[in-house]
Amino acid sequence: MISQAVTLVKAGAGVVRRAKRSMSRTKVPQPLPKEEQEQSTDGEASPAPTPYESSDESLVVSPAPGYQAFLRFRYSKRRSAGTRDALIAFNFCRALDLLADEYACNQVRLAVQLMHRCGYVTEDIQAIFALALGNAVIMRDLLKGMQPKERVMVAVIHVHLAHAYVQDDYIPLRVWHSELFEDYCSARVLDSAMRKLWSLRDYRVGIPQTHFEAHMATLTTPVSDP
Repeated sequence: MISQAVTLVKAGAGVVRRAKRSMSRTKVPQPLPKEEQEQSTDGEASPAPTPYESSDESLVVSPAPGYQAFLRFRYSKRRSAGTRDALIAFNFCRALDLLADEYACNQVRLAVQLMHRCGYVTEDIQAIFALALGNAVIMRDLLKGMQPKERVMVAVIHVHLAHAYVQDDYIPLRVWHSELFEDYCSARVLDSAMRKLWSLRDYRVGIPQTHFEAHMATLTTPVSDP
């Protein structure tokens, strides 16, 4: 799917593509095992899991402050994917200045987890978050002055738009609402925010290929002590 995402962004910033999807091709998140449900309700990591191992040794470096919470979080049943998932979530938060707020960080971690629960693999999630990051950076001025809860909602909306753009099967916005934002806003408010945000981009989601590739690299930048 990464190759598909690259193909879609090659056209550059000037190309407008409206996402058209059939409701018969939506994805539904699978229930989490009990251990993961306990972890995801309050954002606290389960005491049992240890930092995940990765087949890519270049990703395993000295954790920066706060990174351990991303490492301990269980994103999927595939423990071997945990380090890359943690880097994607951590670097996404860092790029959008969300690291100072634990609620915002946990929402991003839950967004990655939700995508795994719906059957997406880490490689596709990285491409989706890279495209979302590219759009968020373009609209960065919009985030200034927002409270962390509002900023992370905007960030996750970009993730939703990005995944609907590059995937044939997508997660309905109502699922994002019920899984992440039910306690923050109504489904109608989230839908209105999504439409407004998309309209501010002139209904564009694609970004230049060079920008996409740069954001792909950013999301797996090794994390080390400052």
